[in-house]
Amino acid sequence: MSSLRAAVRWPIALLLSSLFFIAPTFRALAEPITTGPVPAAVWMQDKLDAAEGDPSLLIDVALGMIAAGQHDQADPIREQVLAQAAELDPAVIAKLIVLVRIGGEDPTTAGDVDLVQLLADGTSADGQVGEYASAFGQSWAILAHNWIGEDVPQPVLDTLLGFVDPEGSGAFGFDDGSGFTADVDSTAMAVMALSGAGNAPSEVQSEAIDWLESQQAEDGSFPGYAQVNSTGLAAGALGDLGRDIGSAQEWLESQQDSDGGLPAESDGPSDLRATSQGVLGLAGVGYATLGASRGSDLGGEVSTSDMESAEGVGFSPALVVGIAVAIGASVLTAGFLLTRRPKSGYAEDPDAEGPAGAAAPSEADHRKGTQAPSGEPEDGPSEDRPH
Repeated sequence: MSSLRAAVRWPIALLLSSLFFIAPTFRALAEPITTGPVPAAVWMQDKLDAAEGDPSLLIDVALGMIAAGQHDQADPIREQVLAQAAELDPAVIAKLIVLVRIGGEDPTTAGDVDLVQLLADGTSADGQVGEYASAFGQSWAILAHNWIGEDVPQPVLDTLLGFVDPEGSGAFGFDDGSGFTADVDSTAMAVMALSGAGNAPSEVQSEAIDWLESQQAEDGSFPGYAQVNSTGLAAGALGDLGRDIGSAQEWLESQQDSDGGLPAESDGPSDLRATSQGVLGLAGVGYATLGASRGSDLGGEVSTSDMESAEGVGFSPALVVGIAVAIGASVLTAGFLLTRRPKSGYAEDPDAEGPAGAAAPSEADHRKGTQAPSGEPEDGPSEDRPH
């Protein structure tokens, strides 16, 4: 009977100690991770229908998925937009060239259309890309030339430089008829574009970067018409340059909804465009180096290997450490319990007699549980039992 109790008691002790240490960790495992780039990409995948009829937004979503490492989810979007290429505005074609190049395809043949030629046809003699001149459109055109490894046409670059603050702040922006308005989004796009343009004036880049960093608030965010979008673009641009964007990423995570998406307005519902640009900041990468994790540099060869798709739940490093610590603690606790011996009342001298003159049992007797001291239960004094 005593051997049976001993055989049962120690496994129970091991089980209880394991549950004590490991249960909180596995409760955390059961809770889905809802912050960071991967949940944002999963949410965008679920909401793709909201981008139907808007090729520019579809490209933004695909690029956001790539920023999160979800290349497989971006591939069908690329093919969908390629089918409409001939109808797109030249600035959107420039954006599509970036997406196609990151996907490892040749933009002169992808979708049986020459995107590079379409971009050239849509660029005016004075360098304006698209129907409406903007820092965004010019930046996308420069990014497209960077990604295909071509020199940026000087008129295209000069047109972008025409959107620099004439007062000398270094910011890029727009003139709405009432004067120049400095804009974080435009400056972030220009910084990404100029970083890969070999013929861009270095002082313009430096001043734009300085102005962009100066706009960051104490909470890590950047101001803009839609704060999440502005922070995502700014953090992505600065992340490309290796700048510290930790506080911006923390702010973006604080804005992330429980569904993984990001809102266009504080406390608002998740928004597809806000998420597609905000995820750049979460991932810490901008359009200048996007896809580098897939084996590419600007204008270089792109690997065709895809990263694994996400299921919406991930393992953070802290969680892995927690599991390891919990298992180690449970093993140590169980080991301690297993090596404890019940108090027998015998002297430490192995030749000494036990109570009432009884002979002390041998070490083998203790291990087998075949002999107990007189007057004690076979499984040891009650105070030594696990409760």
